[in-house]
Amino acid sequence: MADDTRSLRSVYVEAEQKRTAIESSAYSNSSAFQENLLAAIHLYEECVNIADRIALFSRNESLEDIATADLAFLLLNYHIAELILRINGPPTPAIIDDVTSPSSQSYIDSPQARCDNKPLLQVNTATDPSLLTPPASDAGASSDSGKEDEQKDRELFSAVEKPRIRYDVEVITKLVVYAGIAWWAVEGNPLLFRWVGVA
Repeated sequence: MADDTRSLRSVYVEAEQKRTAIESSAYSNSSAFQENLLAAIHLYEECVNIADRIALFSRNESLEDIATADLAFLLLNYHIAELILRINGPPTPAIIDDVTSPSSQSYIDSPQARCDNKPLLQVNTATDPSLLTPPASDAGASSDSGKEDEQKDRELFSAVEKPRIRYDVEVITKLVVYAGIAWWAVEGNPLLFRWVGVA
């Protein structure tokens, strides 16, 4: 019953401390490392359970609705998946049970699976059918063959004369302006400061 009264933030802080200790540990094959790894995984899973229980993230709220202090909790599933992938050594029954549990397997298969499940760019063709339909032609009716349209396009584009692009003037102008700025910075300002008496 004492675990039910723990806050999400206190469990998260404890899990972060375990994860930081795991990342700074040099011996990843030791049994103590693996025990700490499993303890950190269990703490993060407890965080996920608490976040689900208190409905921290709702499916009907956008990213702008999430409080800044709660953004760190979006990475809970990522941390679990990352820690599960660090499990190594001879498989013990406890490790096998942890990794083969359905909840742990879902973190490995799809770390984003328990997040919002909405794509970032969502196109609904049912509400906006114009997204997939081509625009109507200018004449109002489509031609019988595309060859006529291609011929008209070729005639039109052959009649257009490409203008000569003059980048030389722009390049020379920039060269003069930047050289002037450099001269003022290196030579002009010290002369001006000496003449005014500042330097």
